[in-house]
Amino acid sequence: CINSNDKQLKKLCMLYWEVVPKYQEPTSEEMLAAASGGPPVQQKMLPEMLLVCNALMNDLTHPNEYVRGSMLRFLCKVKDEEIIGPLIPSIKACLEHRHPYVRKNAALAVFHAHRLHGENLLPDAPSIMEEFINNETDVSARRNAFLMMFNEAEDLAIQYLGRNIESVSTFGDGFALLVLELTRRVCRRDPTQK
Repeated sequence: CINSNDKQLKKLCMLYWEVVPKYQEPTSEEMLAAASGGPPVQQKMLPEMLLVCNALMNDLTHPNEYVRGSMLRFLCKVKDEEIIGPLIPSIKACLEHRHPYVRKNAALAVFHAHRLHGENLLPDAPSIMEEFINNETDVSARRNAFLMMFNEAEDLAIQYLGRNIESVSTFGDGFALLVLELTRRVCRRDPTQK
């Protein structure tokens, strides 16, 4: 159903992938061994999930920007490192897409992947977002990149804000709300920064 052009079917497929069991159930021998002090049970991904990863990769490289953007939004909900890991190069490539819809969703996907898996998948995510935000012209994509820096690399967010404080009024209302939240957070932590 993933290769279908029917949008409703694709959406249903994404909802299914979000909730479907992705790992094999451990055998009773593995459970007994773990219970008796043996090695902990290692979850093994179902072989079918490799096909799912391939289908996700195809949508991340699709020529239609809305297919790419919706797949990037979907990846924000996926919590499994084994599924997101092979898709990281494609997500990074989407940060340089010509369409702002793809770039803003790619920034969110990088944020969520880094938030869930940190240094394992994206050790360079803060520097990627710093470079991205410096070159970005779209208001929502810039806001999403700042959201990632605000939550994952606060020092970089403060440095960026210090360099661009005069331009904040042109960055949009969503960005301004993040600036207020960052200011509130920093001032609560260190009242001398007021």
